[in-house]
Formats: sequence, C-alpha cells, structure tokens
Amino acid sequence: MPLRLRALAVQAFGKVALSRSSFPSTTAGSGASSSLSSSPLSVSLSSSSSTVVGVEQKREGNQQRDGDEFCVVRALSGLLSEDEHPILRIGALAVLSDLIQRQSGIADRSLPRIVAALASHGRATERGTAATEDVQEAEDETTLLAPLRKVAFTCLATLVSEEFVKFKGHAVQGMVYALGDPHPDIREAAEAVFLRVILPRYEAKLPVLFVECLISFNGFYTHPAFAGKAALRALCCRADRERKSRIYRFVLDRVSSLTKHRIQQRLVSSVLAAWIDDQPQLASVPSSSSFVSSSSSVSSSSPSSSLSPSAALSLPVRFEDADGALLSDALRLLACSALRVRVKKSDKSLVVDEESEEGRPGEGKKTTKGKPKAAEGEGSSVVELLDLMVKKLLQTEVVPVLRSLDVLMRANLSPFQEELLTAFCEVLRDYWDELEEMVGEASLAKELRHFAQMRMVDVSCPQRAAVQGVLAFEDCGKPTADSL
Repeated sequence: MPLRLRALAVQAFGKVALSRSSFPSTTAGSGASSSLSSSPLSVSLSSSSSTVVGVEQKREGNQQRDGDEFCVVRALSGLLSEDEHPILRIGALAVLSDLIQRQSGIADRSLPRIVAALASHGRATERGTAATEDVQEAEDETTLLAPLRKVAFTCLATLVSEEFVKFKGHAVQGMVYALGDPHPDIREAAEAVFLRVILPRYEAKLPVLFVECLISFNGFYTHPAFAGKAALRALCCRADRERKSRIYRFVLDRVSSLTKHRIQQRLVSSVLAAWIDDQPQLASVPSSSSFVSSSSSVSSSSPSSSLSPSAALSLPVRFEDADGALLSDALRLLACSALRVRVKKSDKSLVVDEESEEGRPGEGKKTTKGKPKAAEGEGSSVVELLDLMVKKLLQTEVVPVLRSLDVLMRANLSPFQEELLTAFCEVLRDYWDELEEMVGEASLAKELRHFAQMRMVDVSCPQRAAVQGVLAFEDCGKPTADSL
C-alpha cells in the first residue's frame, strides 16, 4: 500500500477512535430492557430487578469499551514500531496523545511507546539492501526522525504539564532523556519545560528521580535502587558519554545547593553503597533537611526505606558494562565541581549582599548605620553553622562508604580505583586542612595528598571555575584533574 494512502488511513482511524472515546458505548441489551419495563411482571418486580439489570448492562458496556480500547491501542502501538515509516509514527503519536487525554486508563499501555519514540535515531535505515538505497534512505530518515522526536516530546510534555499522566517512571526518564537530544530545537524545548514545569513542581523529588535516570541511562536495571521501577531499554545511552554529560551538566547547574547536597548523598547511600557489605540506610539520607526546615517533605518522596540487607553487588571489571558504566558515572559526578556544595565563608552567595543593604541603584543609600554590620554577622553565623552540618554529614554518611569502597577496590585491584580516589579528593576539597580528621585514618589522608599531588588536583582553590564538560576525559579514558 502506498505511503500516502497509509498515512490517510491512520488519520481516519484516529478520528474514528477519538469519536468513539467521546461517547459511552451502547449495548444490545437496551432494547430488551425497554420491552421488559413495559410488561406488568417487570413493573411488580422493578424494585428488585432494575438494579441487577443496570449492573449487568454497565458491566457489558465496560467490557466492550475495554475491548475496543485495547484493540485501538494495540493497532496504534504497532504503528510506532521502528520498522514503520516516521510519517506513520508521527500520526500514531498524535492519536495516542489525544486518547490519553480523554481516557487516562490507557496511559500505562501507550505511554512507553511515546517515550520510546524519543530515542529514534535511524535504526530503521538498516532495512535497505543496495548501497545507494541505503544512503538515500538514511538521508530521508535524518530529515524525518528529528520531527518524530519533536512530536513525541511535545506529546509527552503536554501530558506531564497538564497532569494527564503522573510524573514518574517512563515520564521522568523521557523528559530527562530529551535534555540531551542532539537536535537543538528539541533540546531547547526540553530545557524550557524542565525550567518552567519540572523544576518548580518536583525539585523536592529530583534527588530520587536523578538516581533513577542515572541507572536507567546506563542500563543496570538489576541495581537494588532500581527495584520496582519501570525499565525502558530504548532510553539506554550507556556508550553516549556526550549525551549523558549534557544531561547531568544541565540539571546540576539549575538546581539549588540543597538539592545538590541531597543528590550527592543519594549517589553515595543509594548507588555506591550497593557494592559494599555494610549498606547504610536510605532513611538517613534526607537527614540533611535538618538544616533547612522547609525541606522536611523530601523524606516522604524517597523510596520506602532502605536497601535490603542482601549480598553486595560484585565489583565491575569493565567500563563498558552496565554496572561499570553506572559506577564510573557515579564517581565522576561526585568528583565534578558542579555537584560540590560550598558553604565556606569565602562563598559570596551566602554573605549579605552589599547592594541590598545600601539600596538599589537609583534609590540612594539607606541611612541605617548599624544594620549592615549586624546582618553581616548573622550571615557569617549561618555560614559557619551550615559548614559544621555539611562537615558532619560528610563524616557520617559519605566518607564511610568511600572508605569501604577504597578497601574493596584495593583488594580486587579494581580499574575504578583512580576514579574513586579522585572523587574522594574532590568531595573533601573544602576540608583539605582537616583531612586526617575527616577520613579518620592518617595513612589514607597521606595517600590522598600524594594522589592529589601526582594528579595535579588543585585543592587550594575551592572557588575553582567549573569546566565546560562535567565528565570530560583524556584520550586514554582516565579522568583529568581539570574535568572534575
């Protein structure tokens, strides 16, 4: 059948499906019920039988409607296959999105297909046989797959922003995955939706959702922190470091310092702790909310409790495997400057702004003499308090896990040892003068100092500017000092 005719058939099928979803289904039993109601016997027994008849009709109507919905969703899902032409897939996406808006009950069956369309990257071009046909088909697919991904993201963004679907599982992974799309128009649209919709509504849940996306993108679905989560293998971009780097960098640059701190704790207590025997409780992760009263709601959004006390995961041996890619990404994220929380006195973001005390430009200076100094003293006290609390949390929750991993990697001669030491140095960068106290072991502190000197990690400048790439690498694949 010609492509144009098939596209018209999809449009007609969509109109019929939408029209049927707008009205309740009629049943064949309506005529029988009217004839029964006119007989004398039915009048005398109406008080007892009308309820039964109504229930049976409603049940039959629901069964027929559910069967129709299943057939429609199955037909449209078949059109979203990678083997179909992008034009047909675009039409099926639009129909499915409209159906979900009218009948939210089909979201669980059809939403994964919509999200999977975000990962369309020309795999259908392998169908050709002749070389010239392959080249021409690849060019056509390149011009059509970008609009397909854009339509898929538009449908998903509409469903999420209008709350036709819950922001969890496939919806979360799809929205975050689109932040790394190679096409600038799709990427800009995803960034706008993230800043205007996702961040204001769901920032309290981002630490948990960030870890979920991290595991999903690397394809390590058997990780304990991913238990019970929805897996979509189409979104696995384990080997695409550029895409993952773009996603991580954008998210970390836009969230607050408190959210960064919780992401850091979640990476350690939820991801890295799975490789050691004495796994800490996840319930202790939200304890950082003690220094900000408004953040107490995060604990309710985290997964129920803790990692099960099952056997620890075996250490990965290859960076290319799913578990190795996840461990590598987690360690590099801990080492990147975008994730580090700075609460030292030299951090001007936590000190009273002189302009706010002297008045805005054009308004003149305020005449109060004692308030700026008093406010500056209060700001300094808050900074010192936050510094002590962050230091305590590092000592009790982050450092013990990193130390256990260090011992385990040394015993197994793990190739991830260098990345772990780099993350160790960067996490403790602001407390380098108190290194022995932080790690609780003089020999380990000495080794960290030696490693930092050998790797030329500058720990003397806590305000070092972040580089362009969060996860940059040398040609040999090892993390560089400037990339952290």
